Amino acid sequence: SRPEDIACLARDFAGELGKTVAPRTLLRLQAYSWPGNVRELRHAIERAAGLSGPFQPILGDEAFEFLFAGESTEASEGFVAGRLAE
Repeated sequence: SRPEDIACLARDFAGELGKTVAPRTLLRLQAYSWPGNVRELRHAIERAAGLSGPFQPILGDEAFEFLFAGESTEASEGFVAGRLAE
């Protein structure tokens, strides 16, 4: 998977639901090891949007806890820190 595609797709999918994805969360989505295909990303965005509720327009890390709970925090934080430093 190409991380830049993940960010673009995540923004588009969230936009279709009237939501946006927080910049830090976009970086974590890019760092996530996506074992499936684009549908898996779409379903993750839809689930996060549902979990966040109708009055939360920005999807942050907390909306994706179901996804990030099993990931290596060290690897994700390293990716995010590296991207933020750019």
